Amino acid sequence: MNEHSILAAFSQADGLPRAALRAAATDRTRLAPRFIALIEEFLALPPEVRPKQTPFFFIFHLLGDWREKAAYRALAKFLRLPDEHLCPILGDAVTSTVNRVMVQVFDGDPEPLFDVIRDKHAYEFVRSRMCDALATLVLQGDLDRKRPEVFLRDCFPNLQPQATNYAWVGWMEAVAKLGLEACSGIVETAFKRQYIDPGVCGYKHFLEDLNLAATEEGRAMWLADDDLKPFGDTVDELSKRHCFKEERLKRAPRHQVRIRQPSGSTMAAGTSRSARPRSAAICLAPAGPKKFKKCCAA
Repeated sequence: MNEHSILAAFSQADGLPRAALRAAATDRTRLAPRFIALIEEFLALPPEVRPKQTPFFFIFHLLGDWREKAAYRALAKFLRLPDEHLCPILGDAVTSTVNRVMVQVFDGDPEPLFDVIRDKHAYEFVRSRMCDALATLVLQGDLDRKRPEVFLRDCFPNLQPQATNYAWVGWMEAVAKLGLEACSGIVETAFKRQYIDPGVCGYKHFLEDLNLAATEEGRAMWLADDDLKPFGDTVDELSKRHCFKEERLKRAPRHQVRIRQPSGSTMAAGTSRSARPRSAAICLAPAGPKKFKKCCAA
């Protein structure tokens, strides 16, 4: 397959385009910079003229699979798109794989991750997931903890909105995973101000995770979590997802299986998470007795 046919397969896929993904992998050296350039060209366009059908769902994951450090800054900028522009492209990847891909392409500078987290116009779930990526990079030794510690502490007075938002959940979880005991007071204040939805997690659960982070067992547990570990082989990873399972593709109407075409708009600011529309491909499902985790609603 040539570049044109690969991109067409990515843009028009009614399932997992295995042949195109494998073909791209065999021409990785040439295609990786081309894929990055396509993302940059897309971002340079005014929103109203950007194409509706794009190959970026699969390109995004391939660049993570290939550990393309040169893609890091372009992907960070891409993830700052508002949810109404990003979700039609990435679907439920905004909660399930964006952090894992960014861990793989990380080039040593956390500032682009900081920029996504700070950006009040970026999708709140992506901002939360970049906090996960930050914590993972520190825990696996790819990033010195000093700058992330300062950043997370400084988020409390500066992160917007100063109101309930899922970005605060990611912030709180990063503080806990990194064992930042000095920040426990400001986390408690964030809970009291209801920046963190109590239906997602309570302060006592934060303290449990904070205490766990002080142990080798805790660190090993975070690093072994499938929800946090670096992204692997694209075909292997994506073939396990419900939206790409063969039995679903056989019975679902053609328009319902295209990852680039979610069925509706995403959650509006201030909407209760228990009432979040399924069309956002996000739900809160029980993850043990104390928390909720993000999962695919498709």
